[in-house]
Amino acid sequence: MTFSEKVVVEDTEITVVGTVRGLVSEGPRLRKIINEVDPDLVALQISPEELKGLHALIEGWKPGFDMEWGDEEADEDDEEEEYYEDEEEYDLEEHLDDSMSNYERIYSDKLSRFGRVKLPPPDLMVALRLARKKGIPARAVDMNEVDYADMYVDAVRASDLIRHSVRQKRLRRKRFQAETPEDFVIEWDRTVNKVKGYANLEKRREHYVAHKLKQLSGGYKRIMVVVELQRAEGILKHLGSKDD
Repeated sequence: MTFSEKVVVEDTEITVVGTVRGLVSEGPRLRKIINEVDPDLVALQISPEELKGLHALIEGWKPGFDMEWGDEEADEDDEEEEYYEDEEEYDLEEHLDDSMSNYERIYSDKLSRFGRVKLPPPDLMVALRLARKKGIPARAVDMNEVDYADMYVDAVRASDLIRHSVRQKRLRRKRFQAETPEDFVIEWDRTVNKVKGYANLEKRREHYVAHKLKQLSGGYKRIMVVVELQRAEGILKHLGSKDD
């Protein structure tokens, strides 16, 4: 079930929607929420560079840019008509390249136990497609790649990198106890971010996203922001704080 909660900041109603990123079944759920909220701004928890890339994919889609895991019949009742246009059959293995990190591959493989998984993430593609279709502006509210790199260097130590690499090998063998995709991403996040540096990095990202949303508030009546489910609680906490 897609998480959704509203908070008012500077007379702007902000609807925070937490999704299981990559799960195909999130697309139809997100489409329903957008239509219900009817926002005048759609915000996405991605970098400006990533948003630019998604726009480019939508404007000049080519088969093979997406990757998929899981049983094709697992979510056969889900509506995907607005996910990709003119999508053709493709060979997944042929297009698995170095653009994915090992963590992303493991995550996608583990998540596919709960349904079909696609990259680019269906929640982001559906949100951006609908925003474009309705003439609603879309904004990236995560930090740009340069700022993220600087924050990464500041938060993550050499010892964290070593521990992170070792944990990656353990993740492949780990049997997650979660019985729902929502519980899985929380368990995944808790496992990956046992390394202190990476945990601090994610906390800083939550603060940054909330601060960016506060900057946008006041200029819009209704903002809907799509965030990773595991970041939703932290972002809401900062949105409700007057000190941020």
